Order: sequence, then structure tokens, then C-alpha cells
Amino acid sequence: MSIARHIELARQHLRAGNPGAYARSMSGGIRSALSTRAANRYRRAIAEDKAESFFRNLDSSCPTALEGWASGKIAQSRGGSDLPAISTAHLKLG
Repeated sequence: MSIARHIELARQHLRAGNPGAYARSMSGGIRSALSTRAANRYRRAIAEDKAESFFRNLDSSCPTALEGWASGKIAQSRGGSDLPAISTAHLKLG
């Protein structure tokens, strides 16, 4: 599967309201990337999606997807609800 296709599949999770699946998929893509260039493509996509808050150690070769209470704590610290708030308005829905 191409990197672009993998990113698109992860974004489908994000649009469906499942940021945990998005984060797991993207962090797995970075960990399995065979080159720095490939890993950076995933990181750029995460930045484009403004979803950096769903990861710990994003700049490392082994980022961790934050889920459950951790992502809820991030949202609460920003004055949000129990669920992480991200905007998907900038994504192509189609």
C-alpha cells in the first residue's frame, strides 16, 4: 500500500470521529517507514490535520498514539470536553 493511500485510510477514521484509530495507524506508519523521507511524509500529514496532540514523541522513530484518558486529559487541559477536539473541515470529504 502506498503512503498516500495509508494516510487517506487513516484520515477516514479521523473524519468518522475515531481519532484513536487515526493515531494508531499513523504512528504505525512512522514506525514501519523504511526511510526518513517516508516517516516525514506521515509527520507532515499529521501536521496538516492539526492532530499532533494525539501523539507522544512524534519526532522520534517510535511515536506513541495517545488514547483514552490521555487524549481526554489533553482536551481538558485546553478547556475542551472529554473527547479530543480537532477540526476536520480542512480535509477533503469525498
